[in-house]
Amino acid sequence: MNVILIGAGRMGLRHLRGLAEVEGTVVVVDPRSAAEADVRRAAAEQGVKTCIEFRTSLDDAPFGLGFDAAILATTARGRLEQLCRVAEEGIKDVLIEKPLEQSRARFRAIAETARQHGLRARCDHYRRTLPFFAELKKSGGPFQIVVSSGAFGLACNGVHWIDFALHLTDSRQPRMLFGEIEPTIIRSGRGPEFRDYGGRAVFGFEDGSRLFLSSSADSSAPTSVTIVQPTRHCVVDQEADLAIVYERNPASAKPSYLCGADYTRREVKGIETAPLWEITRGWIRSLRGQEACLLPTLEEAVPGHELLFDLLEISGETEFPIT
Repeated sequence: MNVILIGAGRMGLRHLRGLAEVEGTVVVVDPRSAAEADVRRAAAEQGVKTCIEFRTSLDDAPFGLGFDAAILATTARGRLEQLCRVAEEGIKDVLIEKPLEQSRARFRAIAETARQHGLRARCDHYRRTLPFFAELKKSGGPFQIVVSSGAFGLACNGVHWIDFALHLTDSRQPRMLFGEIEPTIIRSGRGPEFRDYGGRAVFGFEDGSRLFLSSSADSSAPTSVTIVQPTRHCVVDQEADLAIVYERNPASAKPSYLCGADYTRREVKGIETAPLWEITRGWIRSLRGQEACLLPTLEEAVPGHELLFDLLEISGETEFPIT
């Protein structure tokens, strides 16, 4: 198996470790020539013994190798052109970072390109793969999800929670019930050409579930998450990587207006500790038929991006320099 990895930044190097089992060649493409040293160092530190080649342009990539898979791990800008090139070269299995692109029109073009070329594309919404949240989904809704934070960004991080709510509810007709965008820009550590957005939104789902998102552009507060179900209440502490879970005794006959009656409390640690490189490894294994892939297909990721741009476009803009 040969894999082309486009992007050698923070996410790209995480994916690189997940390619350690590739028995072939991994070609890493990044326009920064200095990134090659980062790639070589990361491979050595992580024990990646796969043959690695480095290129600074897709035009110089050795497509004659016959790539079996591609990973698009750059920032959102330019992903449409990358996917078009990958598709033209006949690569069918593609893993794409999120947000997919920087506008509604361009992410829809990504989805259409994948459809036209018959790509088996997946989007890297990792929270779908975590056992703790799989347990919540299995126990059923409706869910009342509140995600409140400082400047974590409605695009870069908020889209994860939108997808998470879609996954929990299996919603096919989600809608935004309320949205507002703050005027203050959330700057990006990836450079002055990027930014994100603060604001608030409420999204509704057919089963009565609701997602409330709040990102305060002027705050550095950590993220807090609460998930309320009919007989369960989870308080997620991302900084401590644990959840406090309150669960009602299934034999309880007490009326629902007695809030908290017959509930027990427990702590679950390590709810999001799965290294992201393991998700990449799982995807590679799924291509070999060794395990199922839990990441959403590109088609499944589209409704979440539609909701994201419903919110961002309240600003009056249609193009967003998000990462």
